[in-house]
Amino acid sequence: MLTSESIVEELGVKGSERIRALYARHGMAPELSLGVLVGDLKPIAKAIKGRQELACQLYETGLCYVQPLLAQAKAAARKIPAASPNGCGAACKLPDAAGAIAKAEAAGKIGKKKKTIRC
Repeated sequence: MLTSESIVEELGVKGSERIRALYARHGMAPELSLGVLVGDLKPIAKAIKGRQELACQLYETGLCYVQPLLAQAKAAARKIPAASPNGCGAACKLPDAAGAIAKAEAAGKIGKKKKTIRC
């Protein structure tokens, strides 16, 4: 039976320093990466498909390819200028990207999905 510990151990064996350095060049913190290729993750994703608790446990380990993206999303959102309806005449209310991220974070919705985690 798969557990989060056994999966992390298996990924550690498959990881390499070369891939970890590649992910670091692309902005991922090296301590959060096991240096595993996405192709090596796919069979594991298939094996845990539909097991919400296990997927959540793996996410909570912090060794995730999604969590580091939050800081990058915040930085990108700060650079995006406020959107305007471009004179469309409609009563458009366009959300502020940084505000939307802050609202989701304050509500505790970062990293959580409404129903299930799909791999």
